[in-house]
Amino acid sequence: MATLEDGDGKTVAGAVVYFYQTDARGWYAADRPHVDGNSGDQRHARLFGYAKTDASGKFEIHTVKPSGYPQSDLPAHIHVEVHDPPSYQPLITEFLFDDDERLVGVIRTNAQRDRLIISKPEKTNPPFQQQFFYTITLQKN
Repeated sequence: MATLEDGDGKTVAGAVVYFYQTDARGWYAADRPHVDGNSGDQRHARLFGYAKTDASGKFEIHTVKPSGYPQSDLPAHIHVEVHDPPSYQPLITEFLFDDDERLVGVIRTNAQRDRLIISKPEKTNPPFQQQFFYTITLQKN
């Protein structure tokens, strides 16, 4: 679950959110880690979707928990892009998972500095489901 709000804490309804991610192996493509570099992953990842915020600025993503890239120390993440509504600046960010063993030390410090969004699992449902809650803050134009 995620909530989209502005810098004043007001929720933003009707915004379109695009997201994409790796699978449990850390791969964007079915047969290799990357589709065709970063831009290929961005527009052609196997696991992607769009969501629209409801009247209270919320949207949900039901997906597998991604893994970080193979042979890398990069933690698991979901890429998130908000290019709408027009009265706000576009935002490109990532959802990170607080319980990721790779999200430590300088990597965590850099993620916080870069204002990536980190969440702890709120609830574990039987037997393998986790819920994470994120708040995305948009800046007005």
